[in-house]
Amino acid sequence: MKTVLSILFFTCIIIPSAVSAQSKNIFVFEGGSHIPDPGARVSARYAHLFNDSWSMELGGLYFNSSDELAGNAAGIVRLVYTVDFLSIIPSLFVSVLGGWNITNSKSFAGFDYGLNVDYLYSRKLRFGITLGGQSVSGFESEDAVKSSFFFTLGIRITTGDEW
Repeated sequence: MKTVLSILFFTCIIIPSAVSAQSKNIFVFEGGSHIPDPGARVSARYAHLFNDSWSMELGGLYFNSSDELAGNAAGIVRLVYTVDFLSIIPSLFVSVLGGWNITNSKSFAGFDYGLNVDYLYSRKLRFGITLGGQSVSGFESEDAVKSSFFFTLGIRITTGDEW
């Protein structure tokens, strides 16, 4: 976990100075479910594009499983690499998250990773699907790690300067 946090912190420091930033911002809203243990997953994030390929997303995340009543609230930091193919836009991401398990009253930390594919509806609006995995530690005990996969549908709303 410390290695993931170190890499993400280093990337946040180096990437903005290594490339010219566009003043383009994106708001991301996603909702879906975890697999194999079904449960809700919703997130809202703010993304800033450093260039056409790299962006950083900051936001909030809520997820639960079928055996949890209240669920989990978390903050999320996501590094995204995007490849632009005209109207189909795939991207890879890795995220660091930390939050509070409302059911067990315990804090947790974790990461998630995955693939997102968006359809460019207009320069301001994209619709997409995300497939990813998540590993979280700290639910039951200090050493316990809970892993799952997730599927979400999302919308990305672009604001700021155009290309």
